[in-house]
Formats: sequence, C-alpha cells, structure tokens
Amino acid sequence: MAKKKNTQKSTKATEFDLAIKVSDRVELESIRQLEGVFRLEDLNSEGKKYFTVVPETKVKVDKKNNKIFCFVGFSINTFFEHKQEQKKLACFESRYVLVYNIKSVEGLTAKNFDAFVKFNGVFNAWPYLREFMQTSTSRLSLPPLILPTYRYGMEFSKPTLSTTTKKTGRKKISTT
Repeated sequence: MAKKKNTQKSTKATEFDLAIKVSDRVELESIRQLEGVFRLEDLNSEGKKYFTVVPETKVKVDKKNNKIFCFVGFSINTFFEHKQEQKKLACFESRYVLVYNIKSVEGLTAKNFDAFVKFNGVFNAWPYLREFMQTSTSRLSLPPLILPTYRYGMEFSKPTLSTTTKKTGRKKISTT
C-alpha cells in the first residue's frame, strides 16, 4: 500500500513539473463562463449536507497565434442525509474557457498542455465556480454553499461535509 501512495505522489509531482514548463511562459488573457445550470432535485433539505465536485478539462493550442484555450467544466452534486441514506438535493454544472497567451510553444508536448489545464486551468477557474455556487444556491433558496479554497491535489471524488455555523446560519465547508 505504501508504494501505491508514493507512486501517486510521484505521478502528481511529474504532472506538476510538466505543467510548470507551460505556466512559466503564459499570461492569462481572459476567462469566460460558457454554461451555468442548476437543478433542484428535492425540496427536503433537512439533515447533514454533502457535496462532490467532478472537474473535466480539455485543452486546445493555437501555435500560429501563441494561444492556449483551456476548457474547464465542473459537475457538482449536493446531497442531504435522510433516514440514514444520502439523497440528492441539487446538481450544478458550470463550464469555462480560459485563454492564455504563450511566449513560445517550442519544446512543449501535449502532455505539458494536458497537465497545465489540469492544474492551472482548474486553479484559475475555481474562484468563478465558487461565486457561481454561492449565487446559485441562494437562487434555489438554499443556504449559500461556499466551496473551500482550491489547493493543488484536492480530492474531488469523495463527499465533503457541509456544516452550518450557528452564529450566521451560513454554510461552512469542512475539508477534513
């Protein structure tokens, strides 16, 4: 088991190194939300609340004009605990395109660009997703869901507990 963890860390470090080779050469030109949808699945929202985030990335490189187009999408599902089982409360989807100017693509491969969108694209789109989630949950008359600060290597697939603070009634996300 210990070898598997070390291999996973080694793979992340290698991907991170690949991404750095691109990030040293770019400047973010623009971020645009392409899509934002939400759907309330259940009116009952009593009980502990959880959420999952699934990122999806794709990259296109325009070598002629020295541009990188990073397409970053997020699917978020929120659940509540009801009678010892989790029921879906709401689902959200948000997609962005991030355009970067790159000084030179010389010496870079598809692996570099794939790693770059996975790390930098998700990192740069995350604050926009946080705002989308907070305003969307408010529009559904749910307490605002405030996503945690993004950190490289975050685990997206396991459900994260959302707790309400007693003083404000606002949502606080526990990442432990």
